[in-house]
Amino acid sequence: MENLRERSDYKQKEISALLGFTTNVYGMYEREERTPSLDTLVKLADFFHVSVDYLLRGKEYHSSEELPTDILDLKRLLKLYRKNGIENPSILRVEDFTSLSASDLAYLDKMVKLYLDKDKEARK
Repeated sequence: MENLRERSDYKQKEISALLGFTTNVYGMYEREERTPSLDTLVKLADFFHVSVDYLLRGKEYHSSEELPTDILDLKRLLKLYRKNGIENPSILRVEDFTSLSASDLAYLDKMVKLYLDKDKEARK
């Protein structure tokens, strides 16, 4: 955390005041003499614009090899949407799908597949 603080050009006293800690407590966090609570870790991560994972491990989680294939496919799909100017595609808004029945979901999946097959044929 000391490196993050120094890169952000803050003094311990300033961060302590902004986040509601005493300077002594914040110093203990930096020296790893005291372990911050989960809520405190979230505050610190937000303040420094890093993940909690970064604070805990000293590095961000980026290992694509460890992600399941379906997660990687979803990331590629989201990137494709965003590349084409669609920031919040309805197909990825899970909360909108929770009330649908299994047959509704199967129907939607079939419609998407039909559209993609039609597009594939048109490109031949």
